[in-house]
Amino acid sequence: MAIYSAYLPPDASGETALTGFQLVPEGKAIFALLFPVVWLAVKRLWLALLIYLVLTVLLVMVVNWYPGLPVMYLAALPGLYLLLEGNELVRKKLERNGWQYAGVVDADNRHDAEAKFICSNTKLFASLPSQHANQSASAAKNFRLTSVHPHSVPAGLFPE
Repeated sequence: MAIYSAYLPPDASGETALTGFQLVPEGKAIFALLFPVVWLAVKRLWLALLIYLVLTVLLVMVVNWYPGLPVMYLAALPGLYLLLEGNELVRKKLERNGWQYAGVVDADNRHDAEAKFICSNTKLFASLPSQHANQSASAAKNFRLTSVHPHSVPAGLFPE
């Protein structure tokens, strides 16, 4: 089961909120470790990309000046940081840009998490036509949205 943090855009209302929300997965960012430059560019984390490139160049220079196995491990540090904290960088960027934290969604995959979020957030359906609201209200009974702020839960525990 995967857990996602849901964020609404700054101008969230009606159709915009239904199609414009973002889900950020909790846990490790594997693609950030495997393809860090591409991952940072796709996520539009430009400052982090610049810091990553400068740090990587400096570490490569250190490895060339002091060749040896222990020094080569330093080159893995930026990638390991992105692996562990990459999704947190995305969350902080969204919050800085005015996105509103909407809750936590747990689902088997991203597609199911999107469906759960849309179906269980009844506030978003208030401005939609009544036929969509009736369909979403019946579908919302099958899903559950856990609304817990990520900073209020101790590290390592998942919302129930």
